[in-house]
Amino acid sequence: MFSEGNYEGENNQEDTAPTTDETLRRQALWALTSGSPGEFRGSDDWEFPDGWETRLDTPAVAQLRAIRELWQSWPWWELVPDIDEPLVVAGRGTPWTSDEMIDVLDDEYVTAARTPDGSLAVVYLPTQRTIRLDPALVPEEATLEWVDPADATGPRQPATSDENGDIPIPGPNTDGDGDWLLVITEREG
Repeated sequence: MFSEGNYEGENNQEDTAPTTDETLRRQALWALTSGSPGEFRGSDDWEFPDGWETRLDTPAVAQLRAIRELWQSWPWWELVPDIDEPLVVAGRGTPWTSDEMIDVLDDEYVTAARTPDGSLAVVYLPTQRTIRLDPALVPEEATLEWVDPADATGPRQPATSDENGDIPIPGPNTDGDGDWLLVITEREG
C-alpha cells in the first residue's frame, strides 16, 4: 500500500517543484501498476485551515476518483507487476534505485501490470515516449487503448503500433501533461 507521498497543496521535498495534479496521478498510478492495492493521499487541509470545505472537490480529487472508478471496473486484484516477464521491452526508462530523494516529476520510469491469463494489462507511461511490447505477451485478438489519466472517464483512443511494434503516446493529455495509461484487453469472441 502506497502511503504518505506528496499531499495536494504541499511538497515533501524542499527546493523542488510544487505538488501538481500530475504528481498525484503519478504516485497513484505507479503504485497501482506496481502491485499495490491502493494508496493513501491527502491535502494540506488535514489541519482544517479556514476554507477547507471549499477544497473537497479539486481537479486532483476528481481525477483520482475517476482513476479509482476505472480500476474498480477491472479485476485489479489479479494484476501482477511485469517484473519477471516484462511486457514493456523498450522505451521503459531506468528505474530510480538510489536512496537519494528526487521530485516525483523527475522520475519517468514506465510501470506495467497484467493478469496471469493475459486478459488485461495496464501500462503507465508518465511522460511522452514510444514503447514496444513483447508480442508474445499480447493476445492476438487484443484491443489496445489509451486512457487519459487526467480524464479517466473520457473517451479512449485506439493505440496503434508501427511495423516494428513501436507504440507512441498520442500527445499531451487533457491537462497538457505527458502521462497516459495503455490498457490492453483480450477481445471477447
